[in-house]
Amino acid sequence: DVQFHGYDASLTLTLQAPDGSERTLSITKPEGADLGIHFADELFDGIRTCQNQCLFCFIDQNRAGMRDSCYLKDDDTRLSLLTGSYLTLTNLRERDVNRIITQRISPINVSVHTTDRATRVALLKNKRAGEVLDYLPRLAQAGITLNGQIVVCPGYNDGEQLTQTLKDLTTIGFDSISVVPVGLTAHRQTLPPLRPVDADVARDSIQRAAPFNRVYCADELYLTAGLDLPDEDHYDEFPQIENGVGMLANFQAELEYLLEELPPNPALPPFTLITGTAAAPFFNKLLSFQTSGRAAAIENTFFGTSVTVAGLVTGGDIIAQRSGKNDRRLLIPSVMLRYENDLFLDNTTPADIANALGCAVQIVPPDAASLLHALQNPAAFAVERTTP
Repeated sequence: DVQFHGYDASLTLTLQAPDGSERTLSITKPEGADLGIHFADELFDGIRTCQNQCLFCFIDQNRAGMRDSCYLKDDDTRLSLLTGSYLTLTNLRERDVNRIITQRISPINVSVHTTDRATRVALLKNKRAGEVLDYLPRLAQAGITLNGQIVVCPGYNDGEQLTQTLKDLTTIGFDSISVVPVGLTAHRQTLPPLRPVDADVARDSIQRAAPFNRVYCADELYLTAGLDLPDEDHYDEFPQIENGVGMLANFQAELEYLLEELPPNPALPPFTLITGTAAAPFFNKLLSFQTSGRAAAIENTFFGTSVTVAGLVTGGDIIAQRSGKNDRRLLIPSVMLRYENDLFLDNTTPADIANALGCAVQIVPPDAASLLHALQNPAAFAVERTTP
């Protein structure tokens, strides 16, 4: 509401104090510029939580005993605009759709998964999951930018159904669509069985996505399929990079550009780059320009070894698997930590790793320039070791 009503260049703003007194301000600013007002709670009335019981929900597969925020399931249109999160639409009613259209709340990121209504009801375990698909053409026709996500669950929405879903969404006019593999942890004992995406399903999904414009497969699908990643031009302007789509291609292109300024086989202080099992071969190939260090894959015992992405590696696994390796310094991507860069998902800290392993630790932002800077400068992004 504030963004919508505060868009104009000339505004009148009335402020009410706790005692009920009011004062009025006249504001002149560039059209569309932010008012500069900050709120204790951006959502005012709390987060709309998810009402689904999705078969593949990662939060339902978390271990017990993690911090409370790891179990929060949001499904809020406002967060889709503010933070880029994805929503299923099952929380929306007619008034919500009209408000999105009237106030031009755009873009909206939608976890579609399938356009087959019965299958969507089965996947989301919500009886409204099929009928709310009718909102999509209305939003698109009103000029709302739509970004879609399809989590491939073998036996449910892969194969021919994936092809049909992509046809339907491109016909509606989605701006971008990502195809990502289902993530399965070792903590599904009380949940329905699901098959992981293997190499065959990954290759088939990539082939089915190929004919469609602005449809992008997650990096993890290419790694699982054993296929080369597309070059950066394939991803247009990386509309789904925050969804793990095109991150590695973008990283490689940026690093190759930066390396043009370096001499061959530059002398770097010894290092070990920490990553997940999926991306370790990619990063070792990327680091072949030097001989001072390599990428080390951390097997995920916290969530289960089927979880291979770097972002879900925990500090405890790093400590256990690098103990006795005599690492001089560890480069750890910041995606393994929460936003403040202070905690891993198992509540260990970067200082815990530095103290336990007795080595330097650097928390590196997930871009090539930061990695190269960290490789050359052991003090960059360095973590202070604490005194017992």
